[in-house]
Amino acid sequence: METRCPFLEYPYPGLSSIEKMESPRLLKTHLPYDYLPEDVGNSKIIYVTRNPKDTVVSYYHFARMFSFTSYDGRFSDFVEKFQNDQRMYAN
Repeated sequence: METRCPFLEYPYPGLSSIEKMESPRLLKTHLPYDYLPEDVGNSKIIYVTRNPKDTVVSYYHFARMFSFTSYDGRFSDFVEKFQNDQRMYAN
């Protein structure tokens, strides 16, 4: 999947591999529009968003599952921090 539709900002497969792909290319990114290369304006863009309630529930379980985040607090506290932009990726 990452080879057929890679993330623009991820090191694998990397920009050099993306540049070698034949057009039309299909890429995905978590970057805001303002951070994309200037020539992206010549492309078709599909913006996908999730319901914030679904997002915070998913993010809570993600944060508890991985050791690098090691969140072990209550869900209500997590939601409050998420709403106040005190969690990474909250905005």
